Amino acid sequence: MANIIILNGASSSGKTSLARALQQRWQRPLLLLGIDDIISMMPFQYTGDGECAEQGFRITAAPGSPQFVPGKWGYRLNELAARYVASIARSEFDLVLDYVFSEQLLLPFATELSEQSVLFCGVYCAIDQLESRERLRGDRAIGLAREQLKSVHFCRQHYHMEVDSGECSVDTMADEILTRVNSKPLTTRLCL
Repeated sequence: MANIIILNGASSSGKTSLARALQQRWQRPLLLLGIDDIISMMPFQYTGDGECAEQGFRITAAPGSPQFVPGKWGYRLNELAARYVASIARSEFDLVLDYVFSEQLLLPFATELSEQSVLFCGVYCAIDQLESRERLRGDRAIGLAREQLKSVHFCRQHYHMEVDSGECSVDTMADEILTRVNSKPLTTRLCL
């Protein structure tokens, strides 16, 4: 059975860097799929502040407190992504999922992955570090990480483990996850 590592945290919390570090250390192919990959599948007018973004993946332009708001097509694509991840797992590929979950975005994954081996990991980072990273990246709406941090860990009680990218290096976090996976082979399910 395949292993699925789910990394959930605010934008700029270090999820993608952690996923890449896991890929380098994994003993077999570890595929990576992220929320940014899902969003980038949409035409530009269905993302960000595009003319149809309210139907896709919209970033509201509220000064200082932008919001990430999926619409009808965004939710549908998220459901397909959950099925895709489950299909990959059934094909015996290991996968790391880099996401920013809301309850509505997580539910399809919980349903589709209910029979899969999953490690659900919360990725944390202090707000001042998130905001600094956000500014340095230059490809994020300023304030998005702060807004996401208010709600992204709504499912904390369901995490199998947590890491803090502000306190630990990406290598240390990857080693912690690998130690967890190697010491207790994944048999846990993603349950809500």
